Amino acid sequence: MASSDSQTFSGFVTGDKRFEVPLYQRNYSWETEHVEDLWDDLVEAVEMDRDHYIGTFLLMEGEAADGGTHKIIDGQQRLTTLTILLFELQERLDELGHETEARKIRGEYIARYGTQKLTLAGDDETFFKRYILENVLDDNRDGQMDVALPDIETDSPSQARLLQTKRTFRERLSDGVPRENPAEFYLELYGKIQSLPLLEYTVDSRSEAARIFQTVNDRGKDLTDLEITKSYLMHRVSLLEDGDQADAYIESIQESF
Repeated sequence: MASSDSQTFSGFVTGDKRFEVPLYQRNYSWETEHVEDLWDDLVEAVEMDRDHYIGTFLLMEGEAADGGTHKIIDGQQRLTTLTILLFELQERLDELGHETEARKIRGEYIARYGTQKLTLAGDDETFFKRYILENVLDDNRDGQMDVALPDIETDSPSQARLLQTKRTFRERLSDGVPRENPAEFYLELYGKIQSLPLLEYTVDSRSEAARIFQTVNDRGKDLTDLEITKSYLMHRVSLLEDGDQADAYIESIQESF
């Protein structure tokens, strides 16, 4: 059974809902041009005071007892990118004395009750948690690392892209603000991100999720031959195996590739 819901980014992300990128999904793939396009669209939406449709997010309901975790079938690139932007945005707000707004961003979009809202797949997750979100958990500012971006080492192309996205947003929030008062723009940008319209489409079965996954991976940024082969193998495993056994096989495929 599937359901769809038109709502805002705030309604989609906030609350107890958490998001997990399945192991069979490809890693973070947005290049700088995609990140800058999103930034330009958001700035234009702020300046023109109009909506910017952020697209459709396809989810599969999680199997956890609390039902709060959803696997992302399509939309992980946008959700990951917006999460990085919001993290950098709350950093700037905190520096300018807007601690209440910064704390609200952290607690509603980055981490809630000591748990990250978004969990990436494989080795990207450790890198994402440590260097991109700087070990932030809810209001615990002491857990953040103060490390210079040029000193961070990456072990994969996806980690390099995550780091470049963080660097791009940090630069734009410092040098690309179309206001004499940066805090004013930051708050307007935060409000615009909250109100981004989107369509949430949720399925509750592994087979339906796998079917949609295969369909959506025919669109967007082209997959390499290796990515196609890896995705196909992990897709088949996700259909034929259940639970921990499927995860173990999928992890083995990932490590092999």
